[in-house]
Amino acid sequence: MDKEKLFEIELPLATSTYKPVSHKDMYEQTRDLLDKSGIIIDSEHMKSNEKGTQLITTMDIRHPGVEDIGMRIAYRNSYDKSMSVGYVAGANVWICSNGMMSGELSFKRKHTGSVVKDLKDTIIDTIEQLDDNFIKLYKHSNRMKEIELSKRATSELIGRFYIEEDLVTSTQLNIIKRQLDDPAYSEFSSPTLWSLYNHATYAFKEASPMMYIKQHTKLHDFIESEFELI
Repeated sequence: MDKEKLFEIELPLATSTYKPVSHKDMYEQTRDLLDKSGIIIDSEHMKSNEKGTQLITTMDIRHPGVEDIGMRIAYRNSYDKSMSVGYVAGANVWICSNGMMSGELSFKRKHTGSVVKDLKDTIIDTIEQLDDNFIKLYKHSNRMKEIELSKRATSELIGRFYIEEDLVTSTQLNIIKRQLDDPAYSEFSSPTLWSLYNHATYAFKEASPMMYIKQHTKLHDFIESEFELI
């Protein structure tokens, strides 16, 4: 569903226990603050369910002096009470549009009480910290490129993704396996943690709006902790 149609969907009525958040307002508040900060969006993408009641939006931004990775803002919203509002700052790998999202700078909130005001404050804080968060993720990407993984180590990590951490679905597990055997991008053919990370985030492209942010932040936080990335 395109942006104009998404923005035309009627906002649900508010109740004493439910406060709807407008798809259009989230988008326009983010765009306005980026514009005021002099930050130019290179590309944006919206993914919704058929009715447009669930939405995930990503906005990708070039970072001066860094060619392979850019900044990314991602948020989710729903009109059917199926998922909470989510907002996160991260990074984008330009060659494949894979995401990197740490849970450190993320917001998740039910559609209740002061959610509209809290979300607006979150958007402001996120954009103010966008550059610092990106630098951290960029350092993480460089460190992951240095960490080589044996076939056994890779297998053990993937098993933990699926069994211990509940990071991936069985379908995504098969996608990761296919990427290991025949990578869609030659840049991820070397046996490194960075390649495995991108095989996983490649698999996340098929995730529903409800799971997109959750899977990305959970993966990154796991890798950050497991390998003591700084």
